[in-house]
Amino acid sequence: MHRLRANCWSSASAVALAAAFATSVSAETYHVPGDFPAIQACIEAVGDGDECLVAPGTYFETIDFMGKAIAVRSSDGAEVTTIDAIGLESRVVNCVSGEGPGTVLDGFTITGGRVSECPDSTFRSCGGGMANIDSSPTVTNCNFVGNAASDGGGMFNLNSSPTVTNCAFIHNGAFVGGGMVNYDSNPTVANCSFTANAGVLGGGMCNAPGTSPTITNCMFAGNSGISGGGMCNYNNSATITNCTFTANRSRGGGAMFNDDNANPTITSCIIWGNGQPQIWGTDKVLGTLSFSNIQGGLPAGLFDGGGNIAIDPMFVRDPDDGGDGFGDDLDTPDVDESLNDDLGDLRLQAGGPCINAGDPAYVPAPGETDLDGFPRILCGQVDMGAYEFGIGDYDCDQAVNLKDFAAMQTCFTGSIGVPFADGCEAFDYDANGLIDLTDLAGFALVLSR
Repeated sequence: MHRLRANCWSSASAVALAAAFATSVSAETYHVPGDFPAIQACIEAVGDGDECLVAPGTYFETIDFMGKAIAVRSSDGAEVTTIDAIGLESRVVNCVSGEGPGTVLDGFTITGGRVSECPDSTFRSCGGGMANIDSSPTVTNCNFVGNAASDGGGMFNLNSSPTVTNCAFIHNGAFVGGGMVNYDSNPTVANCSFTANAGVLGGGMCNAPGTSPTITNCMFAGNSGISGGGMCNYNNSATITNCTFTANRSRGGGAMFNDDNANPTITSCIIWGNGQPQIWGTDKVLGTLSFSNIQGGLPAGLFDGGGNIAIDPMFVRDPDDGGDGFGDDLDTPDVDESLNDDLGDLRLQAGGPCINAGDPAYVPAPGETDLDGFPRILCGQVDMGAYEFGIGDYDCDQAVNLKDFAAMQTCFTGSIGVPFADGCEAFDYDANGLIDLTDLAGFALVLSR
């Protein structure tokens, strides 16, 4: 694994290589450290449509996309590829020059971000891990871990609409939005997890006025805050669908704090095992809850959209706080109580009340998956929460057995691209529209459990 520092390459070398590559007229892939020893050097040299493909390693630097429509992608994923700003007193990733969806960050652990100022003077410091200002990049398969700022420890969005998918926000901290904060922004956040983040306003996420985020298939667990352990909403219209909120800590709204005319629409969610009350705010109207499972029943001020229940969701394994409460108690700054949290296994047990109990009118987007990457609807109706029950269960009897294996043989399409029959989605483990040998391996794993 390469351990590189951004200052180890001369600016003259960068200029020379940039000139050599300037004659390229088509999109190209350049390698770090093969062609450039640092990620930022690659960004500076390449042009729109190009890709910087980064080998496994820890890269001690910060990066700025400089308004370019390029992809910065790891070759082997976030588990083995890290951009670390430790000691640099800076955020790790900058998208502050009008970047759009063609600007892609894919497959990194983003860590060590600490900021003392923000490019927009409205904020003291923003975006320890990443700042998106007047920019809407695509961020996927990334882990934001251990970053800090006054606003948006993991990610800060201002006048931006980034698409953030398959990302994890872990142990970030901020005054507003430990994991993520959104100001006048409309991000799409899907298939992401927010765990063990801390913020006075919104431990996992805070959505400020003028914001309309769309949050789907996400998990908020083990986060802590003063107002909203999992999330806070102020004067916005957040859309929150198929999310699980559990084991979050707060003085006001363990799962969610809604205030200042916030009107979120919450559908097909599990809100259970957080600090009480689960959802709270000082306004008379706190939003609309539909086809969701909320501990203690519908709180005052939350409009009942129908289909709600208050029954133990029957997680595969319940979270355990280790005896000192979930998340980090912000009143004890010298002790991090989240370190002994066991956030459990939030998938659903057979026979649980959340199976096939989500919004019956919900139609998933093409290729949409749950937080595990499995097809979103199995057995006819979407489940509540971030995880769909029933992969491998062809006959929908809530058990995976040899009867299902017999059916799988009739569903097998191989790699020829023939659409499979209705019901065969139960075997599409990788959600690629085919039933092939990869899915057979997935079925064997589930069958063995």
